[in-house]
Amino acid sequence: QPQPTEPPIPPPSGPIDVPADSLVVNGTFDTQTSPWYSWSLDNSHQLGLEAGGARLSHDTASGLPAQLFQTFESLTAGNDYRLRFEVRGNQDGAPLSTYLQQSNDPYGRLSQIEVTQLSTQTQRVDVVLTATQDQASATLIIEIDDQTETMWIDNISLVDVSAVSLVANGTFDTESRPWFSWAPDKSNALTVDAGVARLTHDTSAGLRAQVFQSVGAAVVEGNRYRLRFEVRGNQEGAQLSTFLQQSGGPYGRVSAPEIIQLSTQTQAVDVVLTAKRDQAASTLIISIDGQTETIWIDNISLVELPS
Repeated sequence: QPQPTEPPIPPPSGPIDVPADSLVVNGTFDTQTSPWYSWSLDNSHQLGLEAGGARLSHDTASGLPAQLFQTFESLTAGNDYRLRFEVRGNQDGAPLSTYLQQSNDPYGRLSQIEVTQLSTQTQRVDVVLTATQDQASATLIIEIDDQTETMWIDNISLVDVSAVSLVANGTFDTESRPWFSWAPDKSNALTVDAGVARLTHDTSAGLRAQVFQSVGAAVVEGNRYRLRFEVRGNQEGAQLSTFLQQSGGPYGRVSAPEIIQLSTQTQAVDVVLTAKRDQAASTLIISIDGQTETIWIDNISLVELPS
């Protein structure tokens, strides 16, 4: 069994719990490394057990990366997968990359790449990977570059954290309800056209208009809520703002607003709203300013992220 180049460092504040519903297995490396495997282009990689975790090492002279990976079943496009583990490297500051990949040729990427700076002290990594395609099987890649000769890793888990949206009928298949609209001068109109919602109002007074829906659960101070939708406006550059608000008087904001610059081309919006207070009843507000006469909006979802 390979010997460490320095004494093992215990993880901070005890190990991360590995949930039973993790899509990858044996993330605690209790007795073996399988079904985790390693790879490098020059075949210099070595994967073994050490100090209750896994140790991946490779020859950095070639300037090539090395990978730790495991294949799992079933990936759903648009779903969020929370990856957690504990790791340290043999030197500070080198990058570690994590992403999802096809299990077979052409081995295309199935998520964004998340990059973490390694430390010689054990650190906890907690990232969310968003799947770009449906896939019957996929592979989780954890990759070190040519700056890192050795990494020690433990308590790996990957969990689908996509939850039911807290707002309903975000696809507007047949009607707009339970979405509603509002403007101070009551010039607002919300309609559905070919499965897309259309909000219009009179801009001559320079007043805003809103599309809104009550959130289907209490929001919790400090928790994060991921809001996604597709939108376009009738002109370039006007502002759209979105936030959480109290459902009753005094209608105070429950989150800070996120501002988006509208385009006449459909754009995907992906923002995180953080609750400033506990609120039993809140409302999601999507507001257009006095410059925008019309927006077309579709595929709205609001999901609570893991705390």
